[in-house]
Amino acid sequence: MKLPRLRWFLGGLVATIAASVGLAEAMMRRNAVPPDEHPALIAHPAQGWALRPGEHEAFDTRFSVDAAGWRTHTGAARTPDIVLVGDDPLFGTGLGELQTLGHSLEGALAGSDLPKTVGNLAVPGYTAAQSLAALETWGWHPETRLLVFGGVWSDLESCGFKDAAVLGQDGEPRSVLWATLTDRHPPTMLSRWLGCSGSGASRLSPEEYAATLDRLLDRAFEEEVGVVLLSPCDRQAAALGAGLAGGPSASYLDILDDVARRRALVQVRACEVLWESGLDLDGLFIDDRNPSALANRLLAMHIVRQLKMARWPDRPLLPRP
Repeated sequence: MKLPRLRWFLGGLVATIAASVGLAEAMMRRNAVPPDEHPALIAHPAQGWALRPGEHEAFDTRFSVDAAGWRTHTGAARTPDIVLVGDDPLFGTGLGELQTLGHSLEGALAGSDLPKTVGNLAVPGYTAAQSLAALETWGWHPETRLLVFGGVWSDLESCGFKDAAVLGQDGEPRSVLWATLTDRHPPTMLSRWLGCSGSGASRLSPEEYAATLDRLLDRAFEEEVGVVLLSPCDRQAAALGAGLAGGPSASYLDILDDVARRRALVQVRACEVLWESGLDLDGLFIDDRNPSALANRLLAMHIVRQLKMARWPDRPLLPRP
C-alpha cells in the first residue's frame, strides 16, 4: 500500500511545483521589463521596437505618444484619413509637434475640400519592413484612405545586423523566469540598433527593400488604401535638385522611382521641391538629413497640390496590382 501512496505523493508534488513555476513565469512575463530600456522606445516582438506611450524628451525634441504608439500633434485624430509611414524625417526628429510634416499636412489640407486628418505612424530608425509590421499592428483603420510612405535612410543603415534575420524573432525569452535567474537575456533588435556599429551590410538590401515595398503596396491594395511615395532628400542632394546622384542611397531612390512608375503611384521627390523653392539650405534642414519646419510646410503644400491634380479621393490612388 505504501507504493501507491508514494506515487500519489510524488505526483502531487510534481503538479504543485509545475503549477508554482507556471504561475511565477506568468507573473514575470506580465511584469517583465525589456533589458534595453530607452526613454522613448520599447522592444516590440513584431516591429523590433515601438514608441513608448507618454511624454518624452528624445530625438532632439519633446513629443507625445498615444496609447497605440503613434506620435501625436494638436488635433490628431484617433482614426486619421491619411497616415504617415517611414522613419526620422516623417516622424519629425528634432522638431516640435507643430513643425512636423503631419501637422503641416493638416494645415495645408485645412483650406481644401479634401479629407483633413493626419496620423503619424513613423518611428525613428524604422525600415520598410518595420513600417509594414507597424501597419499590420496598428495602421489599417477602415477610415484611413491614404498612406504617405517616405522611408529610405534606415533601410540602408549599416548596424551589423539584417532586419530579415532578427525582425519578429526578438520577443520575450522562452522562459522569462530562467532568463532572470541566470541573467541571460538575449539581445533584442532594439538593443542592437541602439548599439549600431555603423559597419556591415545594409539592414535591408536594395532587393529586400524593393520586395518589402511591393508587399506593403499589395496590402494597401487589399485594404483599399491609396499610397503616395515621398522620396527623401539630404542637404547635399538638395543643392543639386535632381536627387542623390551616386552613393549608397541612389539605388534605393531608383527603386522608389521604379515602383511609382510600375504601380502608377503619385510620387513627391523632396529634393526637387526644396531645390525649386530657391531657399537657403540652412533654413530647409536641421542637420544633414532631417527637414526643417519650413521644408515640411513646402512638402505638405506640394503633396496637397499633387492630390488635387490626381483628383483624390474621387480617384483612390490604389497601387496598381
